[in-house]
Amino acid sequence: MRHIQYLDLRRDTGSMPLRFEEMPACRNMISERTFEGRGILCLEPHCLELIAEEAFKRISFFLPEGCLDSLDKIIDDPESSQNDRYVAASLIENALISSQMSLPLCQDTGAANVFAWKGGQVFTGADDRDLIAEGVRKAWSASCLRNSMLCPSSFFEETNSGSNLPAQIEIESVQGSEYSFFFLAKGGGSSNKTFLF
Repeated sequence: MRHIQYLDLRRDTGSMPLRFEEMPACRNMISERTFEGRGILCLEPHCLELIAEEAFKRISFFLPEGCLDSLDKIIDDPESSQNDRYVAASLIENALISSQMSLPLCQDTGAANVFAWKGGQVFTGADDRDLIAEGVRKAWSASCLRNSMLCPSSFFEETNSGSNLPAQIEIESVQGSEYSFFFLAKGGGSSNKTFLF
């Protein structure tokens, strides 16, 4: 009974859920224990770093299968214009190139946003925000993604942080023994905060 999940809030728009089983490096970092008759999900802190790094790499280099299927349908649709087909084919070609993990899907790799819901019966024994932020830093540096975060250096000036940090990381405490995540790379005006309703 492993209760780490990647929350799929964009089910209808083609999100890309990442399952715990797809993260073999984390398998030995998660255990279940009992405390005062309650099941506790225990995570070694490094696991959060690995989850965040993998999630942002996938966001940056891979289109969800549902998106690719939709583009394919545009190409096959007899009502699609020549321009529609050209754009869909170009996006598919871009996705194929990006899936080699040399060039991201988009030059604007965005600001990292993480929304998490941590059950009261989940224990990490560390500062989860710091670990997730380190995963963000590693994803951007290891994958040669463009750093998008600007930090104020004076009242009128900003400089690039050089690490795509700070990330917006919101962790809400909820009931239970599940830890759910929603990862978002927000481009275009990314220095504006994101609020998830």
